[in-house]
Amino acid sequence: MGDFDGQVAWITGGVSGIGGATARSLAAQGARVGVLDIDIGKGASMIEELGLAAEECDVADQAGLHRALDALHARLGEPQILVNAAGVSYAGKVAGHDIAGWRRVLDVNLTGPFLTTRYVLGGMIGRGYGRIVNISSGNALRPSTGSAAYGSSKAALQTLTKAVAYEGAKHGVTCNAVSPGTVDTPMARAFVKPPHTLEDLVKGKAFYNPMGALLQPEDIARMVVFLCHPDSRYITGQTQYVNGGGVMP
Repeated sequence: MGDFDGQVAWITGGVSGIGGATARSLAAQGARVGVLDIDIGKGASMIEELGLAAEECDVADQAGLHRALDALHARLGEPQILVNAAGVSYAGKVAGHDIAGWRRVLDVNLTGPFLTTRYVLGGMIGRGYGRIVNISSGNALRPSTGSAAYGSSKAALQTLTKAVAYEGAKHGVTCNAVSPGTVDTPMARAFVKPPHTLEDLVKGKAFYNPMGALLQPEDIARMVVFLCHPDSRYITGQTQYVNGGGVMP
């Protein structure tokens, strides 16, 4: 028996990184988990091992996302939990910034969570229960050179989180964000160019944290799962920072 027995959880970006760690944790605690990802193949072994429902889609493609959500609904039923973990990054200074890169980051990191939340929120309100968690970033408060698109998308996501929290507050629906520090994920690894490493970054100025910690996806998933728990009913509209002290708002 687990804390999430009988609950349905949908996770975007759910086959690797923070989303994958969250899927594993919720499934281990009894949830029936559905994952959406742009590349389901990279999580094939996990999907098979845990018996997850999986749909391949790009969360920025409204029509494709809607089809994938309909398919999860048909397979699992109405979700009690939504975790928006899909995300992309793009490095570019504002002067000369590529507009296609800007739009891609905003479409995935902000519009994607808006679309998934819009899909599930009415049902959660009608049933009087729901948990929505969005994965933000310390860049929302502490942007670095070249992170204009990414930081802006994550700051806006925190505002969307508050707006949804207000709409769900009287109906048993909470919405929160988790803001990770530097986490050892495929996206973070791809961001770092030799000779630098992620381990170097957390000890350097731009991504420094006083613990000198390179976090693991499971460190963030623990906070996400807590915010999905029935006992977190009075935590809503908040951004929880899990970052080794790198950002202290």
